[in-house]
Amino acid sequence: MSHLIGLAFARYVVKIEPLASTSVEELVALVAPVVQRCFDPVDPA
Repeated sequence: MSHLIGLAFARYVVKIEPLASTSVEELVALVAPVVQRCFDPVDPA
């Protein structure tokens, strides 16, 4: 969750480039695997 808050802060508040000018679709493609990993079950092996 903190990853997404940091991303939103950097994009919309601080307006750090290239985050501020990257399309939403591209950001989703980049960040979705990280978020998905948080919800995937952990393999104990």
